[in-house]
Amino acid sequence: MTEPSCADLADRFDAYGPATATPGHLRALTGADLEARGRAVRHLWSAVLHQGTPATVTPGAVRYLLAVLPDLWVDRATALEVLALLELVAREGTVPHEPRSALEASVAAHPDAEDVLRALTAAGREDDFYDSPELTGALLARAALGCRDVQADVVMALDALPAVADEREEAVRRARAAAARVVGASRGDG
Repeated sequence: MTEPSCADLADRFDAYGPATATPGHLRALTGADLEARGRAVRHLWSAVLHQGTPATVTPGAVRYLLAVLPDLWVDRATALEVLALLELVAREGTVPHEPRSALEASVAAHPDAEDVLRALTAAGREDDFYDSPELTGALLARAALGCRDVQADVVMALDALPAVADEREEAVRRARAAAARVVGASRGDG
């Protein structure tokens, strides 16, 4: 299998700023270095999905994780961590919980929010961005919409995993159920 690209994710933001480290961490998940895999898992939990809140890098990172999910089972602990993260994205990764139409309105009001943050970060003035509830709201809305849009992909990828009778199957079952609930709920939200 050809590994998918994740280089474009460096142009997004994680919980701490530019997501320049995210592509390397994602690639490390399928690498041979056990310590690098551990750092990558910690990065996923702290920067890509920080306390259940997505960043603009989160949807792309989830798509990458779904593409490499079958390869992660070389290291059971890493694979189970990724499944837990996918479950959390399905369950809580759509923070804020406003209707889709409200999130879309926030993004439409500030479609350049990520570009503004990028420019302010380059100037060392990112606090100016975070002082604006409208801009931070638009950025969070973009991340939440991206997570909602990837939910059907999460369900399909988890459904494609073979069933086994162990903690892997339980993790897959929980993640599938959480994703299916979110997808079902979002269908009623115009």
